[in-house]
Amino acid sequence: AELRTVITGVTGRMGQMLVKLVRDTDGFTLSGGTEKQGSPAVGLDVGRACHISMLEVHIGGGLDQALAS
Repeated sequence: AELRTVITGVTGRMGQMLVKLVRDTDGFTLSGGTEKQGSPAVGLDVGRACHISMLEVHIGGGLDQALAS
């Protein structure tokens, strides 16, 4: 079974590192990412915001929003 993962602060240095780690680790799937509300990154694809390939997961404006998706 895949462990679904949500990463907060995905556009920061640590967030980007975690996105890449989750993408490259078997048994994990990225199911959400967040940035603070009002960030220009909200709504972007997490992969695009992290300068990697598209991941088809969009950045939410808060943890509640990411968990709901």
